[in-house]
Amino acid sequence: MTDLALTAGFWLWWILAAILLVLELLLPGVFLVWIGLAAFATGLCVLLGDFPWQGQVALFAVLSVLSVLLGRYWFGRSVADDTLNLNRRHQSYVGRRYRLDVPIVDGRGRLRIDDAYWQITGPVAPAGAWVKVVRTDGLDLVVELD
Repeated sequence: MTDLALTAGFWLWWILAAILLVLELLLPGVFLVWIGLAAFATGLCVLLGDFPWQGQVALFAVLSVLSVLLGRYWFGRSVADDTLNLNRRHQSYVGRRYRLDVPIVDGRGRLRIDDAYWQITGPVAPAGAWVKVVRTDGLDLVVELD
């Protein structure tokens, strides 16, 4: 390795980190950000200590793996939870309680949840009664009095 690379090793890692972070902005997904953070941390370690280039590469590899695993652990749970019912929004209402705006007549009614009205089936109930969504039947929500 040249003298320039040995004296400015941390700058090379920080330049690599900047390139990876810019690529993260241009490409879909959240992966390069963790490797970019590992490159930045490697540059910081090189700045604070004297590492041969083999040690720098090994440190970068270890930090890359650790940062990807920590990122997946930390942020992977919320992404998985949000996408669980991505195309089945009605499934996410099962187990929740709501107050009826419109009475259930002859086993059929409507329930306003957030910004949408859902068709519901269940026992006859007046407006204002509390119901609990127990399951779905197609796109209908099946409720019981709570």
